[in-house]
Amino acid sequence: MRSEIEKTLQGTPLQKLELILRGNLKTFYSTSGVWSALDPSVWMALRDNTELARFRADAVTGLESLIEEAKAVGEIPQDIPTFVVLRAMFCLQGIFRAPFKHVNRNESTVPADQVQDTIDAVVRIFLHGISQPSEQQAAQQPEQHVIRTAPRAISE
Repeated sequence: MRSEIEKTLQGTPLQKLELILRGNLKTFYSTSGVWSALDPSVWMALRDNTELARFRADAVTGLESLIEEAKAVGEIPQDIPTFVVLRAMFCLQGIFRAPFKHVNRNESTVPADQVQDTIDAVVRIFLHGISQPSEQQAAQQPEQHVIRTAPRAISE
C-alpha cells in the first residue's frame, strides 16, 4: 500500500507531507466521505483492532521516514524532533472539531463554504511551524531565548 501512495506523491519530502495533510483533511472532513460519517464509537473500535494497528504503524513509519528525508535535504530543521513534526501534523487535523469535545462530524464548526480556506490555513500553519526559515527571514529575526523562572499552568 505504501508503494502505491508513494507513486502518487510528487515533489520534495516537504511537498509530500503537505499533500498527505491536505488529503487527510479533505477526506476526513468531506461531507460525502466514509471517514467523516463514522461516529466516535466506530473510531474507537477501529483504533483497537490489531490488524488495523499494523497498518497504522506502517503509515507512521512511512511518515517518520518522510520527515527524516525532509530534514536530510534541509526542508525541516534538524533540531525539531521527528515525533514533534508528526504529532503536530496529526493534532492539526482535529482543528475542525469544536474545542475540547468530540462532536458529530456533520455538526462541523466550519461552514461548508469555508472548508477549503480552513484547510489552506491549517496547512499554512503546519508548514510555517516546521519549515526551515529562509536565510532572509533568519537574518531579519534575532534569535529569541525564553527564560522560565517558575513553572506555569497551561491556563495562565
